[in-house]
Amino acid sequence: MKRIILFSCALGFVFMLGATIARAQGAAAASTRPPVTLKVGDQAPPLAVEKWIKGQPVNSFQAGHVYIVEFWATWCGPCRAAMPHLSELAGKLKGKATVIGFDVQELIAGKNKNGDYITKVENFVKNLGDGMDYTVAADVREGTTWNTWMKAAGLGGIPASFVIDQEGKIVWIGHPMSGLDEVVDLVLQRKFDDAAREEITAKRKKNFEKVKELRAKLDEAKKSGNTAEILAATEAVNEVQPFMQDALLVAKYEHLRATDPKKAKQFALDAAKKHANNPLLLQSLSKAISDTRYPQGQQPDYALAVQIMEQAVARCAPDDPYAYSNLAEAYFKSGKMKEAVKTQERVVAILADTSLVEQKQEVKDRAAETLEKYKKAV
Repeated sequence: MKRIILFSCALGFVFMLGATIARAQGAAAASTRPPVTLKVGDQAPPLAVEKWIKGQPVNSFQAGHVYIVEFWATWCGPCRAAMPHLSELAGKLKGKATVIGFDVQELIAGKNKNGDYITKVENFVKNLGDGMDYTVAADVREGTTWNTWMKAAGLGGIPASFVIDQEGKIVWIGHPMSGLDEVVDLVLQRKFDDAAREEITAKRKKNFEKVKELRAKLDEAKKSGNTAEILAATEAVNEVQPFMQDALLVAKYEHLRATDPKKAKQFALDAAKKHANNPLLLQSLSKAISDTRYPQGQQPDYALAVQIMEQAVARCAPDDPYAYSNLAEAYFKSGKMKEAVKTQERVVAILADTSLVEQKQEVKDRAAETLEKYKKAV
């Protein structure tokens, strides 16, 4: 019986830091949330911008044009998971609507409020390339846009998207992976009214219940270890909740690996090419290749896992400790001990840098312990 390990952006590669910050934000928002002063139907506030990182600056919301303002941060795993979809959407909407990725709260996890967060965001966007193929801006150090948009709307977590219509009014607030496409399509046709909003909301609630049911079936399939059942169950979930792309990709690979190893390898290579702008997905695929248990006498394709992980990390920010930790692990499993040590040393150095982020001591300790493990294997 094989043990099948499925990775998703929400599990395998959401940063520990990001999860911690998100929980802290949610708790703080729940206990100290001010009255909601920004609602659907209100005129969109101006954007206070420290710097436009990518694309043409949007100094004001022009009449007759539609805008999507999506709040994100470099530390936010779910935000990163949404970027390929937003890039695709921006391409489809070119000339009709503008997608703005608005970076916020970069300094929330550090004590140094004078840290150079702009360079951090610039490096992130530069490395990701067309994986973030839309306009990008960063909030001012004081967090003015965070306050006038997110806090004013009663929101404490990201990602969050605001749709601004042709009259400059906010017509929708929600998650970028849940209903956004349908909303924007109706707004462009000037057909998005209260009835349409209620219909989409009802559909989302219905889908949520359906996903719960399908996920229960997926959990049962995982217990069986039957790759065909796991793939079918994952496909069923993805039809209703289409942001499980990484889990679906991994399920397809693992099913092929169990039935036709040659096809599995080609599938992985094709996926690496097709999803070159999605480093989180590729990291999930690489880990699946190296972590899945195979029948006796067979070994994971560690060389392939390293190849795909290197490709993924090349698209990540140079100070991303979790991406480089995954790369070090891939090197270690493939027997490249010197590369594993060198890469893990980089991880330890990144975690020790407190200029922008104060990492938890347990994270630092775990990284140091892993480094010692790799050194002993050299």
